[in-house]
Amino acid sequence: MSSELQGVIVGAIIGFFLTLIRDYLIAIFQPKPNLQAIPDKNAIESIPLPSEIEEGKQKNESGGTSWFLRLKVHNKGNETAHNCRARLIYVLTENKQINNIDRPLVLYWTAQNQKNPFVPIDIAPNSFDYLDIAQYQTYDAFRLNNKKDILKLRVVIQGGRLPQDNRTDLEPNSYYVKIGISCDGIKTEYHWFKIQKLSGTHYPYRLEVVLKEEYSSLDWIAEADQE
Repeated sequence: MSSELQGVIVGAIIGFFLTLIRDYLIAIFQPKPNLQAIPDKNAIESIPLPSEIEEGKQKNESGGTSWFLRLKVHNKGNETAHNCRARLIYVLTENKQINNIDRPLVLYWTAQNQKNPFVPIDIAPNSFDYLDIAQYQTYDAFRLNNKKDILKLRVVIQGGRLPQDNRTDLEPNSYYVKIGISCDGIKTEYHWFKIQKLSGTHYPYRLEVVLKEEYSSLDWIAEADQE
């Protein structure tokens, strides 16, 4: 083999590895968003409006009528996360029954509702926003409408309004939920959380991360992931 041919081969090999190294470094250091979801330790209490009290919502000792279960979505990356959105994939009860959620549903960001329609949001680097998962509402049983306490999933239907049917109104129990969070330019990250019903405390619910140890012991969650 001539020295000239050897030089060509060596140059090609060096060029190949330099390309690999370049792509690797770009993947590591190129600016990109990095969304991390952290549950609020306890439900956030919401004081009722006068119109809500007239509708029959109960006012407890501290003046609150409902509590929000929220995720703090923090952009740990070095680029703005554009068009951030989250979907509710599964809702499972502790006795392994899947609720009547027939498709993934978009979740509201805080301060979005039927009067402030859903839109994806941008989260700047080292900044955060809150994602609503559910709202626990109490009702006065002595009112004529005689509604009961409910855990309402904060999901969006077409047109940006809350669903009017009862598919997303849950009995006040504990639940497991699977949520997918994404933005432009990154793949969807999926997380399991537990909506833990509490007793003997001021807070009616707590949102918790499902740890790997607990996840591995819950075969029915793994089965849902494989569907």
